[in-house]
Amino acid sequence: MVMFLIYEDLYFDAYDTLNFLMEKFKTHKYTTRAEIVSRRITKIGILYYAMAFVNYNAIPLMDYNDCIKRNNSDSALTCGLPSPESFPFKTTENPWFAITYVFQAIAAGFCIQSVTQPLMISASIIYHIIGHLGMIQDELSSLFEHSRNERKDKLKQIIRHHSAVIELNNSICKGLNQMLLMYIVMLAIIFSVSGFQILHMIVTKIEFWAIQRYLVVFFGYGLICWFLSFLGQMLMDESTRVATAAYNIEWYTESLEFQHMIKFIILRANEPLVVKSASISNVSFASFTKVVSTTYSYLAMMYKMMINENK
Repeated sequence: MVMFLIYEDLYFDAYDTLNFLMEKFKTHKYTTRAEIVSRRITKIGILYYAMAFVNYNAIPLMDYNDCIKRNNSDSALTCGLPSPESFPFKTTENPWFAITYVFQAIAAGFCIQSVTQPLMISASIIYHIIGHLGMIQDELSSLFEHSRNERKDKLKQIIRHHSAVIELNNSICKGLNQMLLMYIVMLAIIFSVSGFQILHMIVTKIEFWAIQRYLVVFFGYGLICWFLSFLGQMLMDESTRVATAAYNIEWYTESLEFQHMIKFIILRANEPLVVKSASISNVSFASFTKVVSTTYSYLAMMYKMMINENK
């Protein structure tokens, strides 16, 4: 959220640029579709995280009395509190329990809000860029439906559109790259902590109602990681397909000037547009696979250690 606020002006400029491109290049068909898809995904995401928030905070509270009777002091399950934490007072007794519960509930809500809002806004802009790239591909494919005189002017318009999209992507990535770095650090912590909690509860044979809270968190943030990787991979693929679309038309039958313009598009499109987490790595399915592999290795190691300790 802090990184989002730092680059707030950049996001406003990006939306202004999208509106400008829509009017200049008549992209209504493609941007409207991108807007509809973005809104649907945003609604689904908000609904999921709202339900997860209620589930995460309500279930421990419902089991408060039974937990007190069991006197369960296991580190993976703190009576009535959303998250087990150490406080300089006894959190199982009022008013300290109420204060701690409210604090943790507010912290959980703020965490969800600080993740979903910047993510959905950034994802919407990226998906709009993907829509523009799709339009450029279609315009290149239909270029020879126009007369010879119209083709050159149409191609110049396509080049201007393509250049504007590249500039927009580079601009928005200045803020997005830094924000994604913070996401990766946060996801690493959440995967480690929630994964450890799940394994610990499985080994100690705690009831499923308690385990599922952490499963919801683990799956939710895993979904964020996959979604970002999906958008990053889609952006890379669509940007390079512009080069394929340009190459597949009969450009070799046209004038030298026309051929040079086609070559210019191919050269620019051969370098894919990417979303990066700072300068660490590109956000794509390859990076998602690495995250899954690393998480699995860590959890497998922790599981073996817990099994050996309980023998």
